Amino acid sequence: MTNVIIIGAGISGLSAALALKARGMSYSILEAGGEIGGRAQTRRLPSGVPADLGPHWLHGETSELVDLIARYGLVSRKDNGAAMRIYEYGRQVDRGDDWPAGAVDPDMARAIASGDSPDVPISGLGKDEEGRKWLRLFGQGWNGLEPPAEPSAYEFLTDESEPGGLQLDGGMAALVTHMADEVGRESIQLDTPVTEVRATAEGVAVNGLAAGRAVVTVGLGALNSGRIGFDPEVRAAIGAATQGLVVSRMNKIILELDPGLFADRHIPEDLGLLVVDARAHYCHIRSGGLPLLTLFATGEAAVAVEGLSHVQALHYVAEAVKAVPQLHDLKKFVVSEPIVTRWLANPWTQGAYSALMPGHRRYAPWWTGRVGVCGDSFDDRFPASLAGAFRSGKRLIEALP
Repeated sequence: MTNVIIIGAGISGLSAALALKARGMSYSILEAGGEIGGRAQTRRLPSGVPADLGPHWLHGETSELVDLIARYGLVSRKDNGAAMRIYEYGRQVDRGDDWPAGAVDPDMARAIASGDSPDVPISGLGKDEEGRKWLRLFGQGWNGLEPPAEPSAYEFLTDESEPGGLQLDGGMAALVTHMADEVGRESIQLDTPVTEVRATAEGVAVNGLAAGRAVVTVGLGALNSGRIGFDPEVRAAIGAATQGLVVSRMNKIILELDPGLFADRHIPEDLGLLVVDARAHYCHIRSGGLPLLTLFATGEAAVAVEGLSHVQALHYVAEAVKAVPQLHDLKKFVVSEPIVTRWLANPWTQGAYSALMPGHRRYAPWWTGRVGVCGDSFDDRFPASLAGAFRSGKRLIEALP
């Protein structure tokens, strides 16, 4: 009998498998989708440029995942994430070089981070009304929330992820490929949705397959969807652990641009844009030096873009950034069809990552009987990130009772 069946071949599932392998335990990974990596998917554009459909930064330079990347010999590049331009209703707004940190009241921040003051919505950290407005927009956009919901100020202050992060040559697929090879591709079954995890006298049954234990690594949207049947005590534990967590609604529209645009108009690498009109949109331009513009559609906009055609998606981005002088004629420089992600419509993701509401804390990965749960929602050092997903899977196996 297999020691452990792992549900999900994303980063946390692969991390759990690596930890089991190090302990000499047998495992099998069941993945509902047709690809390994979960949301860490990369597509090659016609020119050969890699475009990451999910995370394209590895946050948390002190994380163990960085050590794994070094062991694999993967080439990475630091995106400093510091260059940010803000446009509000057609005009550029100067928020200083330390945005959004410069909007924060330092005394309030110290009190909340230390636990001396209760947690508040992120806008409550603002040192003035203007600061509160921009922190609200930042928090909602970064966390994929629709107003009036706002994320936790405490998590914003204590999250160890740095702005920007590492980007891998070849995209996140390079990391996934090495992890899958080390885990052993023969142990991964694709296109195998799990619908039931039940306790047995000997261990667990996953879709009727016997194992000593089960490890559940699916994202928060799928975990809460009810698509997987659990015993009552496991479902109750999941409910308790996910209180205060909200599924982030976020999708990307990715455009490949003629590199000449950047040189002619002096557009720097790693440029972030926040463009505010009827709603706020975030864009990253030339992240990792690649000739790409990525627009992040959040909240209700994330739902809307999933139904767009290629032509409509291009128009959507052009309208969103038209206030930026260097991008007023953006459509002329697009060299391939836009990529539109559809993480909300995917039945096995049903969203992007997770956001933490004020007054709550993230659970560490945990075991209930012979069923363990981990993933990027269950790490408090690098929450809702690849580094957190990796750490969570590893910690769960280290905590095997």
